[in-house]
Amino acid sequence: MENSVMKEEVVIVGGGVAGLATALALKRVGIKSLVLEKANELRVTGAALALFSNAWIALESLGVAHKLNPFYKPFEKVKVTNVANGVTQETNFHKQGEEGLAIGPRAVHRKALLEALLEELPIDTVRFSSKLRSIEKTKIRQDNDSFGVIVYLEDGTTIHTKVLIGCDGVHSVVSKWLGLKDPVHSGRCAVRGLGVFPEGHGLKHEAQQFVDRGRRFGIAPINNEDVYWFVAYQSIPNKDEEMAKGDPKVIQKIILESVSGSPQVVKDVIQQSEMQSLSWAPLLFRYPWDVIFGRLSDGTVTVAGDAMHPMTPDLGQGGCASLEDAVILGRHIGNSYIRNGGMISQEDLEVEIQMYVKERRWRTAGLITASYLSGWVQQSGGGGIGSSSRRVGWLMKFLRDSIFYKIIFRRLVMKEEVVIVGGGIAGLATALALKRVGVKSLVLERSSELRVTGVAIALFSNAWIALESLGVAHKLTSLYKPYERAKVINVANGVTQETSFQKPGEESLEIGPRTIHRRALLEALLEELPTETVRFSSKLRSIEKTKTPQENDLFGVVIQLEDGTTIHTKVLIGCDGVHSLVAKWLGLKDVVNSGRCAVRGLGVFPEGHGLNHEVQNFVDKGSRFGIIPITDADVYWFMSYQSIPSKDEEMPKEDPRAIQKTILESASGFPQLVKDVIQRSDMQNISWEPLLFRYPWDLIFGRVSDGTVTVAGDAMHPMTPDLGQGGGSALEDAVILGRHIGNSYLRNGGMISQEDLEVEIQMYVKERRWRTTGLIITSYLSGWVQQSGGGGIGSSLRGVGWLMKFLRDTVFYKIMYPRLGGFLRYDCGKLPTGSA
Repeated sequence: MENSVMKEEVVIVGGGVAGLATALALKRVGIKSLVLEKANELRVTGAALALFSNAWIALESLGVAHKLNPFYKPFEKVKVTNVANGVTQETNFHKQGEEGLAIGPRAVHRKALLEALLEELPIDTVRFSSKLRSIEKTKIRQDNDSFGVIVYLEDGTTIHTKVLIGCDGVHSVVSKWLGLKDPVHSGRCAVRGLGVFPEGHGLKHEAQQFVDRGRRFGIAPINNEDVYWFVAYQSIPNKDEEMAKGDPKVIQKIILESVSGSPQVVKDVIQQSEMQSLSWAPLLFRYPWDVIFGRLSDGTVTVAGDAMHPMTPDLGQGGCASLEDAVILGRHIGNSYIRNGGMISQEDLEVEIQMYVKERRWRTAGLITASYLSGWVQQSGGGGIGSSSRRVGWLMKFLRDSIFYKIIFRRLVMKEEVVIVGGGIAGLATALALKRVGVKSLVLERSSELRVTGVAIALFSNAWIALESLGVAHKLTSLYKPYERAKVINVANGVTQETSFQKPGEESLEIGPRTIHRRALLEALLEELPTETVRFSSKLRSIEKTKTPQENDLFGVVIQLEDGTTIHTKVLIGCDGVHSLVAKWLGLKDVVNSGRCAVRGLGVFPEGHGLNHEVQNFVDKGSRFGIIPITDADVYWFMSYQSIPSKDEEMPKEDPRAIQKTILESASGFPQLVKDVIQRSDMQNISWEPLLFRYPWDLIFGRVSDGTVTVAGDAMHPMTPDLGQGGGSALEDAVILGRHIGNSYLRNGGMISQEDLEVEIQMYVKERRWRTTGLIITSYLSGWVQQSGGGGIGSSLRGVGWLMKFLRDTVFYKIMYPRLGGFLRYDCGKLPTGSA
């Protein structure tokens, strides 16, 4: 007995796929972990495993996909043969034009996957021969470094940890401690093995399945010599008892006897099996309702992989789902770690782990259900459960051959009238505009929850007019007061210039801008939409257009998601931001860097900040600092500056404390108020980014639509934030696009007509192209004049510096700025009604 005591930030129980992948995900975000593996070496249960696209995406995120890609080719198709009648059905995994990770599954040696993960970890990450005995939680102390979970090992070692992650498989000790119910027997068993043909097996590189009398045999070539195989069958008690003893020769003999009526290739693969690769196991799973309603976490203790969601192998998703878990859990823990300056904060981490559980609960419950039903339908059609009578047997064969293989197995296909990619301001506002004219849409959001990038947003009159048209302005105007004036202070000489937003006689939406919490705007839009409108965790993979037949109900655009879902739609609207996949598909050129960057944050003063409700800008030496009170307690601030490579390299690491420190140093010559606001910043709300924009000529001459595919918001017209028009113009887009689609919809009796809609979308593009081009140009010039006048670009010579100051202080602030009202009071109009 060692009886030693250790302290570890994060402890992972189990050194299988889930455990090693989770450790690697944590390493990628800068967190060291200890993996406890009860075996005395790398545990390889099962010769191989199937990895579908979702797994390869996860491996890409973990940085190991490239180590496996060259050795394992994807399958282009799977053939399913009914042994009884010889009928074969074929399903293609590979579509024309798809490349890389997007194409079909691969069968990979399990050992190769484990070694690829292990090689990326520090050598002291895995502690072998370490069997978990028990877990307990201490009373949490009120400090950030509390090691509140204690694990006891069989060898007498005690480990205190802040985070405990159970990746300890189907019979998990951690999940049992959490109170999750034991997995149950599906009534089926499986034997797996590896057929080895040193001279080459001569098979095509495709997956084959043979179904017959309650049994399913699968063959999946891994390379030219190795063939992974499995047989899943309805339990046979007397046979199972023999195979459970684990003698590979007995397992091989029994399986050969059971496949006597199968094709010769099946028998050959079994006979060529490597003895140590043969394994037998009952197929267990957790009831999906136990995952949905069970306790998957307790504070900073949670589970991943089979410890959370054991499932039958019929969809090949056990290992894939484990890799998904690892990336998502790593992301949530990493978010907390980075947000708290490289430390693990107990309270903050508990929230992130709850978010991880929320994100995985329904996804994995769905996989468990689909896997179980898949196996039940496929095997029951040939005998066993569900086929005790001829009529029932016929029904099960129909379900298997006609429903499952021809429809469900091929792909999950959806049809939607309108699909919007991106659940930010542009996406939600467009969905709401369409709802107002009677058109239902589906919003695909890649994040697992409402995406809030940036703490606040300035909304000028044009934005409030759009929100009024959308029917949500009243929800926000009562909470956020408009500004009457803006002050611009030259830090070098103390001169202050003042601009009034309000003119005599103006009221309501016509007066000055308001700055509002970005989350409040998103929630105001989301509350007006049906609950099923937004589909979270839905990342776009590819877009294609079908050949258009002459019919009115054509779903002519096909989009593929990273999770394998296919959606056919009549209209596709890209609201997917600056790096839009839809804009890229249309052929729009990438955005460019303006040569400037910005840091944004929220100063929080619980006791009240005491500032006047007005906008203040401080300009000095190529930088501009803005202070904008939102409420009596919250102050939105930003600093935009000419890029400084040495500083900018540090910023993208997303450490808010490092960003705060760098900005405080940069603002050393600014008034104390500036420093106070930075110092009072909420760490979760500090962000840095380069200021990107689209060249105006790319928007004027670029393809902004193709048939019924178009873009809106930053996907169309990314601009620098110097006029505060990014969000405002996105809201304009939503109303105008909603009006054009609504006009077509109402004109065609509540139907979407392809030809008519294409004309309306062209009209939308024509209406928006010049307006947004003007905003891009004016925003860019506004930033260039305001910041160059105090230093940086344009002021390397004293004479040029004097000229830029003159342009800024006299021309821009005294002449141009007060006359920007035409831009900022733009009226996007109303949405059509049923009488249109």
